[in-house]
Amino acid sequence: MIARTLAAVVTLGIVGAVVIAAAPPGDEPTYSDEVAAIRKNTIGFQAAWNKHDPKALASFWAPDGDLIDPWGVTSSGSEAVEKFLASEHTGKGKLARSTYDIRKDAVRLISGDVALEDWEVVLTGLSGADGKPLGPQFHRVFVVSKKVSGEWHIQAARPGLPTPEASAGGAKGK
Repeated sequence: MIARTLAAVVTLGIVGAVVIAAAPPGDEPTYSDEVAAIRKNTIGFQAAWNKHDPKALASFWAPDGDLIDPWGVTSSGSEAVEKFLASEHTGKGKLARSTYDIRKDAVRLISGDVALEDWEVVLTGLSGADGKPLGPQFHRVFVVSKKVSGEWHIQAARPGLPTPEASAGGAKGK
């Protein structure tokens, strides 16, 4: 009886291995391919921020995506996001001289076309309400991305309120 059971287990294992080996390779991207594509967008977003290019920044948003800044200003749709970012990144906008340094980008795929990201960011070049320069500011950004027609776009972004980096603890030293 033990010999038959052992023979059955071995046979099933061999059949299973043959079926797996014979399966044609899929055209579907792997989990790591999707994460790499999302992280590539994150790097592109950081580069666009540091160039203060509102059009390039808005290109990362889905047409119906939205942004709610830390003070509650809501921009719905990529055109509104671009308009908001233009006001913040040009002229005397409060982000016009800032530098964006994404220190950590944690990605979690919820499904094949939806991902959550948690960015840890250090902003430099900001000024306080009194106009005096602030030191490095830490903040977190929660991003929901959606894959449409093979490309990942921001569906929703929720940046947290910047705080002095030393008191944040999250990004310091990473």
